[in-house]
Amino acid sequence: MYISEIRLKNFKKFKDATFSFDHKINIVKGENEEGKSTLLSAISAALYIDPSSRKYVDIYKPWNQSTSARIELDFFINSVLYAISKDFNTKEVILKNVIEGSEEQNLAIVEKKIKEFTGIGSEGLFYATACIRHDEVSKIDAGKKSLGQALQEISLQNTGGADVLGLLETLKNKVDEMQVGLFHPAKHDGVIKKLSDEVAEKTEELTELEARADGGSKSSDKLLSLKKELEQVNSQIEKYTKIITVYEQKDSIEKELTMLQEKIKGFSMDLDKISQIRERGKVAEVKINVLGGMPALKQIEDNHAAVIALNKEMQDAQKLLQEAMIRAQDIPEIVPDNPYIGWIVAGAALTVLLIGIGIFVALPLIAVGLVIGAIDAVFLYKKISAADDEKIEINVNANWQPLQEKLDILKERQVKLLKAAGVTSVEDFFTKRTQLIALEADITQMHETVTAVLRGKDIVQVETELRDASARGKELQVQLPSGETVNADEYTRDKRELELLKLDEKDITKEMMEEQAQEKVGHIEPAQLATKQKTLSDLKDALAEQKRHVEVLQIIYTALQSAKDEISTDVSAGIQQYTDKSLPAITDGRYSTLKIDTDFKVSVHSKEKNEWINPQQHLSKGTVDQIYLSVRLALADMLTEGKSTPFFFDDAFLTFDETRRLALMEVLKYISEQHQVFIFTCHDFFDIYGKVISVGGNNEI
Repeated sequence: MYISEIRLKNFKKFKDATFSFDHKINIVKGENEEGKSTLLSAISAALYIDPSSRKYVDIYKPWNQSTSARIELDFFINSVLYAISKDFNTKEVILKNVIEGSEEQNLAIVEKKIKEFTGIGSEGLFYATACIRHDEVSKIDAGKKSLGQALQEISLQNTGGADVLGLLETLKNKVDEMQVGLFHPAKHDGVIKKLSDEVAEKTEELTELEARADGGSKSSDKLLSLKKELEQVNSQIEKYTKIITVYEQKDSIEKELTMLQEKIKGFSMDLDKISQIRERGKVAEVKINVLGGMPALKQIEDNHAAVIALNKEMQDAQKLLQEAMIRAQDIPEIVPDNPYIGWIVAGAALTVLLIGIGIFVALPLIAVGLVIGAIDAVFLYKKISAADDEKIEINVNANWQPLQEKLDILKERQVKLLKAAGVTSVEDFFTKRTQLIALEADITQMHETVTAVLRGKDIVQVETELRDASARGKELQVQLPSGETVNADEYTRDKRELELLKLDEKDITKEMMEEQAQEKVGHIEPAQLATKQKTLSDLKDALAEQKRHVEVLQIIYTALQSAKDEISTDVSAGIQQYTDKSLPAITDGRYSTLKIDTDFKVSVHSKEKNEWINPQQHLSKGTVDQIYLSVRLALADMLTEGKSTPFFFDDAFLTFDETRRLALMEVLKYISEQHQVFIFTCHDFFDIYGKVISVGGNNEI
């Protein structure tokens, strides 16, 4: 693998930085706290960190800022250019084959690919093999699995002796010491518990302070946002209010128009009905006038009883006269005519006349005719029956002449009565009477109908109301809103939406009042807040460093415990084969052979003493670091399975004098033929050996 370039945005102290690298040796220079370790962390994160992890989102984001980091790393594998990007805001990871244009976004597949490219599958294994730092030069570490299971993790730390059993005990004691009080209460807490408590305390203080400090600015931002939201809501309220107002105005006008139309229709129908009744009334009045008018009806009614009585008396006289004449002629037996036959004929004629007139003139005359006919028929029937039962004694010997005289007198009286009624016969008398009664009833009925239609008003009032209603209808037609309006369903929906908007307006107004009150909370000086944030950040970094230290120690302990039992002759031979080449070069020929026994004890062969010695007991710190550096390079080469994995040296040569550094650089030049090399330093000694990359002032935040 050859890393060609890395681009950082908002990664810890780098706001927007780009670093390009050589395919062999790269010298990353900078003073302390200028970003060397940050750049190393960025390379490690680009290769091995999950961007969706909340832990790393907080670790990598710039101090005192809310933005999240983004990393882009370009590298070559066998001349094929790849680009990996990780966005700690969107949690996205993309591995792209630039030549083919293909992409992979599945994190598990990306991690598998990186392991295939580098031979290293985790950040822990990366720091245990390919990355050598100044405080870990004398560590021999490899991941979490045994060498016998594909050499995944082997760890050793130089804590004062190369005895593996002693080292394991020291590691365990060190881990326990650091974690005292973390899981169970203790009289004297370890460093991690102390830092955790202090972080919790400072976090609480900072949270309270930030709540007060951010109250004003957040409330101002919130108020601005709420104001915009309220403006939008009010705009919507205005829109829906206008729609609803137009609909209700139109609906009200249409309802009033419908009512007016019904009213106009009713007035028109009433006036038409009254007009028709009046026309019929005029016809009836003409007919009454033809028959003599109402005085004629009064005269007929006054003489009605007399005519009936006189007619009966004439019929009786006529009967007696006929009987007398028959007996006078000596006719033995003559059945006299029924004296009431005239009445029967008159009643029938009157009934037929009224029915005929009613059919063509007024239907009520039919009923009047039927009633009169029925009354006359019943009356005549009773008289005839009474006459049949009565035994009339006829004085056969009486003279019939007086009867004739009486009959003549009766006729004269009848003629006078009929003449007063304007008729010449009894039949005409009753016919005229029936006609006048029917016409009077018809006129009365028409007057009652007109009164009912007018409903207590006069015709002028009705006509005035009709004109007013028509004029009002024209006014409403002009007032009707123009253009399309919503239908009833849309009106119901919009009205409901308006109610919801008004509730939103109320809620937003209430929230604005609360934010305005919050805005008045006491102000905190930015410098005071920044100091608290810096203190907490430093404590968190210290706690994270101690936790990572424990994790490294635990990895070393677990791996070393497993490796102690599983290390094999082949592994020892492999390390020895590698160190046989590197150790003489690094130690300037003073030591050429190294071995590791089954207890992972390291021994070197001293040419001066011609024997195997424990380097930590007999050699200087600088020489021990040289030996362990050789072992670390051997393990890294083995664990990466011959992959051209880049090697990183973070101030790893602090104990080297000039002679050792010269010897070391010869080895690193040799290594750079297969592995890209990164040396992180603040010294100028290494400048001539590779490309110098300066981190100071590179677009820092």
